[in-house]
Amino acid sequence: MIVRTLPLVVALSLGMFTGCGKKPPATSVDGTDAANTSSVGVSAEATEAERAAQAQAKAEDAQAKALTDGKLKLFERVNGAADLIEGSPEGAKRAVEVLRGMLAEAPSSPEIHFNLGVAYFKSGQLDLASASFNKALEFDPKLGTAWLYLGVVDERAGRVDAAVAKYRSGLEVDKEELELWGALVGALRKQGRLDDAIREAKAALQINTNNLSVYNNLGLVYIDQGQLNLAKFIYTKAIASIPNAEKNAHVQANLGRVFFELGDNYSAKEHLKQAVELDPSFTPALIYLADIYLDSRNYREMMPLLETARQLEPNNGSVLINLGIAYRGLDRLDDAEAVYRKALEIDPSSPEPLFNLGILYGDYKKDYVAATTSFQQYVDRGGEDAVRAQEYIDEVEKERSRAEKRTRKEEEKKRMQEEQKKREALLKQAAADEAAKPPAQPDAPPAAPQAPPPEAPSMEPAPSDPASEPPAGAAQDPWGAGGDAPAEPAPAEPTDPWGAGQ
Repeated sequence: MIVRTLPLVVALSLGMFTGCGKKPPATSVDGTDAANTSSVGVSAEATEAERAAQAQAKAEDAQAKALTDGKLKLFERVNGAADLIEGSPEGAKRAVEVLRGMLAEAPSSPEIHFNLGVAYFKSGQLDLASASFNKALEFDPKLGTAWLYLGVVDERAGRVDAAVAKYRSGLEVDKEELELWGALVGALRKQGRLDDAIREAKAALQINTNNLSVYNNLGLVYIDQGQLNLAKFIYTKAIASIPNAEKNAHVQANLGRVFFELGDNYSAKEHLKQAVELDPSFTPALIYLADIYLDSRNYREMMPLLETARQLEPNNGSVLINLGIAYRGLDRLDDAEAVYRKALEIDPSSPEPLFNLGILYGDYKKDYVAATTSFQQYVDRGGEDAVRAQEYIDEVEKERSRAEKRTRKEEEKKRMQEEQKKREALLKQAAADEAAKPPAQPDAPPAAPQAPPPEAPSMEPAPSDPASEPPAGAAQDPWGAGGDAPAEPAPAEPTDPWGAGQ
């Protein structure tokens, strides 16, 4: 909300800063995310966004220069500064310089002090914003929107009681300020004073039945009470009866949330998509739409929503955890581990990242020691799902044992395969060596056996065979009977000169 000064003062909507509540971190407990390695290309979109941002920055620089050259009237410069505030965060910072220069000309202008407070508020300088709003109230105590911002600053700092007091102070001087009523209902809801919140909402609607901020926060009260159908009635009635309510991102997002809680994901998605289109920077709408995609394991659509939410709220633990689930589902395991650890760094007391780290290590990275450690830390820190965590620990131990057995079998199988390969290699080498030998020469035929040399005739008489010897006195055939030697005539018998018997 910004105040424009003379000749026209316009109260612009601050936005329903107590809008759609954030869902608790979505924690996957079944470990069955279906891996989808598809990626979302964003480089072209990022380049287009960068060009648009550069163009806007250039235009804001030119506008800031025009507001300080002294050629415009004061009210025109105030309204020009309001336009800068409505631009980018950098535009709000430029507006600070412009408005501070105007105070030298009009130090008692409540509009300048107020808009300077809004510029400080949008650029994150909340203490300076409070000082400027209080200064604006010095010059115009009935400026209800200044009380509204002061209450919002207190809420941002966690001082809800002080915020309630600021809103009531603003309503004392300006009962017609619609968003003061909505802020009061929202702050009472934060305090858990739901009955008081409902009573104040009904009082506000008696003053103005078209108070969209009250409808929005009243619906949240009914959601907190678990009266989802009543909350749905409130939001659908607002859209049907209040002009342009269908163009309010907060109402569309909260109605989408109600449908989501009722299990009607189709209707929920339609309203949440409208909310994101109406306000791409509305983090709760991004988170709930991502939750719907998580239910159907559509990590491709889920991831860019949560990456945008992370840019808007880098320290939002629920965004980081859900983004880790998206990365895990897309098989970007290292990215998942990084965002889980970032969530632990932001809030070390929260056990939820540990549960998801356990799933990541056990079901995806197969690091069973790290998985058991993470689950045990989750239990030790008082995680709400300690029973499930213990079941995971038991299952991880069983899986680790099975994995070790598989590893041993695989190692034994590998060893046997290697030995078989060695044997086959040896056989192959032996066959190769045999094939490389020269062919053998044929053997010579065996020599014929030689006849023994003829024996020399024996000079000794052959032994006589008694049976073959002739009888005594028989003439002997020196050649043997039937011999082959030719018969020779017997020599003449010599004459004995001495006479017989000599």
